Amino acid sequence: ADSAVTLKPIKAEQIEFGVRGQFGVLDYDAVVYELRKTDDIVTLRDTVTNFTQSVNAGETEHRGVEVGVGIAATDTLRLDSAFSYARHEYTDWQTSTGDFTGNDIESAPRVMLNTRLTWRPIEAARLQLEWVRIGWYWLDAENTAKYNGHDVFNLRGNWTVHRHISLFASLNNLSDKRYADSAQIRSGEAVFSPALPRNVIGGIEVRW
Repeated sequence: ADSAVTLKPIKAEQIEFGVRGQFGVLDYDAVVYELRKTDDIVTLRDTVTNFTQSVNAGETEHRGVEVGVGIAATDTLRLDSAFSYARHEYTDWQTSTGDFTGNDIESAPRVMLNTRLTWRPIEAARLQLEWVRIGWYWLDAENTAKYNGHDVFNLRGNWTVHRHISLFASLNNLSDKRYADSAQIRSGEAVFSPALPRNVIGGIEVRW
């Protein structure tokens, strides 16, 4: 069950520094940021009854770095990667059930990574291998249980057979890994929403 009370507006202060550039076949960008929110809106969950309520937390802090790089290895092969490391923390939040000050915010992984190797043998065709990494994260505001994260590989391709017609296909979760799309504490137990096993998606796109 979900409930909402009268909420205060969020007040936020953010500072960030970034760079972007290119060096030969390498292009890059990077950002370092810090975000502080007062009266941040969060979900308070009773882990026994599973009752949830949207409330204002006193203060949260979000600090991290995001880096993206791309390398044109050859005329037909390119590597792109996006990496994020962040800490999301309750810096001031007390409730009737406990003091969460200093705890990590739940369901917020510190590490996220997406890397793509793209092969384009001809202009009309593309094949791409993707690696997705989600780091560990806490399942609850109490920081008592965690999800260990996962690595998933996907393969996708497309071919423009005509200026109006394209074929596409993807093979997702190549290794048929068991992992969770989402995870949380419900009724005092860790509950994991399973992601799809290895699966194939294909289709045809017609434009006119």
